[in-house]
Amino acid sequence: MRDKTVGLDIGTSSIKVSEVSSDGGRLLLTNFGLRDIPQASRPEELAGHIRSLFDDRGISAESVNTSLSGRSAIVRYVHFPKMTKDELGSALEFEIEKYIPFDKKDSIVDFQILDADNASNKIFVLLAAAKKEFVERRVILLKDAKLRAGMINMDPFCIINLFEFSKLEEGKGVYAIADIGFTRVHVSILKDGIPVLTREMDIKVNERAAALSEELEVTLNYFENQFGVSVSRVYVTGGGCAIDGLRASIKESAAADVIYWDPLTGVEIDEKIDKEALAGIKDRLAVSLGLCMIR
Repeated sequence: MRDKTVGLDIGTSSIKVSEVSSDGGRLLLTNFGLRDIPQASRPEELAGHIRSLFDDRGISAESVNTSLSGRSAIVRYVHFPKMTKDELGSALEFEIEKYIPFDKKDSIVDFQILDADNASNKIFVLLAAAKKEFVERRVILLKDAKLRAGMINMDPFCIINLFEFSKLEEGKGVYAIADIGFTRVHVSILKDGIPVLTREMDIKVNERAAALSEELEVTLNYFENQFGVSVSRVYVTGGGCAIDGLRASIKESAAADVIYWDPLTGVEIDEKIDKEALAGIKDRLAVSLGLCMIR
């Protein structure tokens, strides 16, 4: 194995890190860690928690991949008239503020053409945008923790990338992936392997499990109304997915099969790793593991 990569997921109440070696299509988890932190920690405190976690786990990497979430980082899916990638880039220079809630000059924007429909002569485009200040603060935070930012992604894409690596779907059909944290939930819906809707919800799942089921039902109904098809499967992971009765509640509200997704599916585990400790937190590692797939 070679090409060791570290993914750092900085959440609202915990920090998660995964270290992975890769060789071709194989992934080997060589280290991991989790540190619960007080919410609303000051930046200097958060940097100290990150540094302490790396030191305690013996992770010596200086460059890490990290991700963004929250109101300062958004995802949009938009149809445009059919055009090339270069033409779309030029068009977005003038039109991007129609689709994002930030001032263009204060934002970092990226896009990807997901699909093209020859019948309607349109393309389906993913837009991702983040406030520059938000990204800069993250880079400074890592520097204060004696780290440097490698690649910066967004939580939903990390989860989707890892799920695709799991090979649990063959690329056909309609399904949702829900990463259920204790205070934040990410839901993405994929149609024939292409993400078509992403939503982030701030819900304290341990206090309001019913609220999550209701919000998920609203999301799935919205998708059905927009695309004319229904979601047949909901894959769930994350620290909150083990809450008693949550999966049954989601199944009843969503009228879809609810399937537990182990983020380690397809990932090899180094023999030195404490398997018992890993089993206790693996559901919370989806984002940090997905970050290790970015190069």
